[in-house]
Amino acid sequence: MWAKLQDSPKWVRNLFWQIPLLSVVLLLGGHVQQLFDNSIDKMMPEAASFTSTHNQKPSGYSALMELAQRVGMRTQQWGMPYRDLKKEHGTLVLVSPSHPLKDFEIDQLLRWVEAGNNLIYLDQFKYGNGEHLLEKLGVKLEVLQDAGDDDIVIDKVPAVDESAHVKRLVLSSDTRLKGGKAIADDKDGAFLLQLNEGKGRVLLGTTPNLCANRRMADTGQWGNFQFMVNWLKANGGDVIFDERVHGYALSQSLFAAIAETPLGLVCVQLCLIFFVALLSLNQRFGRMHVVRESRKIASSEFIDGMARTYLKARAYDAAFQILYISFRHRLCKAVSLPPDEAAESLAHAWSSSAPVSHDDALNFLKKADALAGRQKIAEEELVEAITQCDRLYQTSRSSIALQTRRIGG
Repeated sequence: MWAKLQDSPKWVRNLFWQIPLLSVVLLLGGHVQQLFDNSIDKMMPEAASFTSTHNQKPSGYSALMELAQRVGMRTQQWGMPYRDLKKEHGTLVLVSPSHPLKDFEIDQLLRWVEAGNNLIYLDQFKYGNGEHLLEKLGVKLEVLQDAGDDDIVIDKVPAVDESAHVKRLVLSSDTRLKGGKAIADDKDGAFLLQLNEGKGRVLLGTTPNLCANRRMADTGQWGNFQFMVNWLKANGGDVIFDERVHGYALSQSLFAAIAETPLGLVCVQLCLIFFVALLSLNQRFGRMHVVRESRKIASSEFIDGMARTYLKARAYDAAFQILYISFRHRLCKAVSLPPDEAAESLAHAWSSSAPVSHDDALNFLKKADALAGRQKIAEEELVEAITQCDRLYQTSRSSIALQTRRIGG
């Protein structure tokens, strides 16, 4: 495989185009998968109403957000806690929350409205949802017993700025509101009403399907969208669609928090340095060449080869000097004596530390020292000296820490 890579063209081995190409392939794969999922999602029927701008099905609010963008309004989808709204200015659109808001969250919203912002809250207010909001605004809720889900056409729209070009509203709800300024009502109460709260305004409605996507398909119901666009334009600022109440929370992670501090910039610089270093390690100055390592032989093969070499050269003196001098140095180290210690002192220390006869040790050391000093020795003398050394080694190795090998092996 390495040989094939070496013989391949240079552009095949270039990392500077391989990494971008891999990124493009991954992005295209993710995009195709997203398009496929969206196509399948559109074909599947809705199991329940879901008034989110992420929902492109009949009950969603994606059409209203797209319409607001096309008429020049700046929109955003909100997923952060309401305490962070103080950094924003505009109108918050909150439609049919999937879970009831806490009392403190309602208080945070109303404080934001009092500071000069606006709130559109559309919900049927059943089962206690929004009860704290209605209580704070002084609005009463009335649930109709015999009302159905059929659309009701409101032809009489108050002559206010928000109703410009609005001929009628098509609404449906089985609850009504009482209190504030009615925008659209019937004999049972108000579908939509407006209240002033501090420097801001609140538009309450019991019709969460006021601007659902399904109403865009009927030109007779376009008045609903016209009214909503007029109301949003009159208030100015950003149009903020609350997606947090639909489960799209965008809680800030630890990495995002660090990225906003100088430490985040330092981390980015370190990552860039690491990336450059990684690229540098993978670059070669010149053509690539395969380095062929020679075969490594085992120690036993090396020793056997050296022994055969000495045997053919009849260099018995050199072989004995190498073996004996190494053995003598290690023996002196084991009995804590210097390497050049005299034979008498070394024999005495050796016999004192191991079950070795003093005379045998002294005779061997004297004979071995004499052989090591000679220039020529016979093969028989070499074998005799090594045999005697091995015998003494086997006798003494269990008694002293003799860190050496047999002189013959």
